[in-house]
Amino acid sequence: MNKRESTIILGFLLLLLIPVLWLTYESVSKISTVFIFHRNDYVITQSMLTKNVCKKYGGGARFDINYKGDTVEGSDGCRLLADKGDFVKIYFNKNNLYDNGIVKELITLCCGRIFLLFVLSILFFKRVTKYHHL
Repeated sequence: MNKRESTIILGFLLLLLIPVLWLTYESVSKISTVFIFHRNDYVITQSMLTKNVCKKYGGGARFDINYKGDTVEGSDGCRLLADKGDFVKIYFNKNNLYDNGIVKELITLCCGRIFLLFVLSILFFKRVTKYHHL
């Protein structure tokens, strides 16, 4: 492989790595906010799915949040192995009920993004070291 082809591959990996890095930061930040830094502001409880549609457009999971007399409909990504009426573990902010989601969805998304960032970083650094030896 010549230097030009290697430069193109490095550029492509870098273009993939930057958004994945940002998305991973967002996910880790949300998990650390919910479970570590502001855990007293969040409630983790069970809620029943009122909707669970997995399709490309318009899909998602919906659930009701009841807190201190207020009822708000929460939403997150669809759950592949859950049906309408199933109970899921959710989180929500006591001060802003619209800041909510499904716990398993948040953890799965964060783990997937960390894994993708790890793989892309390894590929990128392997390419950089190979590029310098050309």
